Amino acid sequence: MTTTVDALLAAAFSAGRDFPPLTETAEVHRGLVAEIHRRLPTAERAAAAAAERSPDWYRHDRVVRAARDALAFDGEEPDPEASPLVVALRLAELGRRVRDLLPYLPYLSEDGPRGGPAHENGPPPDLGWGADHAALLHGFTVGADGFEPPTSAL
Repeated sequence: MTTTVDALLAAAFSAGRDFPPLTETAEVHRGLVAEIHRRLPTAERAAAAAAERSPDWYRHDRVVRAARDALAFDGEEPDPEASPLVVALRLAELGRRVRDLLPYLPYLSEDGPRGGPAHENGPPPDLGWGADHAALLHGFTVGADGFEPPTSAL
């Protein structure tokens, strides 16, 4: 099973070259969608915290809108009858959105992501990111309400 964000991204971006079987692409698809759901609330909070129409606001807003669009158009698992090329293109788009969301630490609580959608099968799988890993890398801080974006531009 693909368990790290790096492995998910590598699988997503190589699918157009390797055309893996649908069973493998379905697993990668689920992991990418789960990772977007984990990180999107933090990006939304960063956009809400930025001064409207500022460069930071536009930067966060672009990431949020692109992630929402990807979930709307590519969020459902591909049909088993779908062309391998279509599946690969959908994985690549989801991978680009996860890559855009990497600076945003997943917004976690004791019972899974906060502020994100309810997950039908429980919280998304642990994809290998510790609570402090991205916070240290990207300047986020951990407050009483979860992860707070840096005060300076990302």
